[in-house]
Formats: sequence, structure tokens, C-alpha cells
Amino acid sequence: MTLGQKIRKARKRIGLSRNQMAKLTGISYGALVNYEGDRTEPPLSYAVKIADVLGVRLDYLARDKI
Repeated sequence: MTLGQKIRKARKRIGLSRNQMAKLTGISYGALVNYEGDRTEPPLSYAVKIADVLGVRLDYLARDKI
């Protein structure tokens, strides 16, 4: 599972829209779309914010599916 797929899956699991997620993290809507679409990867500071809002560990987002 890719980083973007993990972000999208966790976001949907807790019932957040992309707009809500953008507001909670302070990350732009467009950036979130790019992260979920695997077009770009978030810098570490954004990945920490994303993991915090989603209630997942940073290593969950970072590691590849085994």
C-alpha cells in the first residue's frame, strides 16, 4: 500500500473530508490531493501533522506493506 493510499484510507476511516483534514493539519487542500494521489510526498513536518490528525503512528505511514 502506498503512502497516499494509507493517508486516504485512514482519513476515510475516521470520516474526514479532504477539506476538514486540510483545516485540521494546516496543509493546503491541493497538497493533500497530491499526497493522496502519490504525486508528491509530504515533508516530515507535514507527515507528522497528518499522522497526528489521523491517529496513526508515523512509522505506519512510512513503511511499505510487507
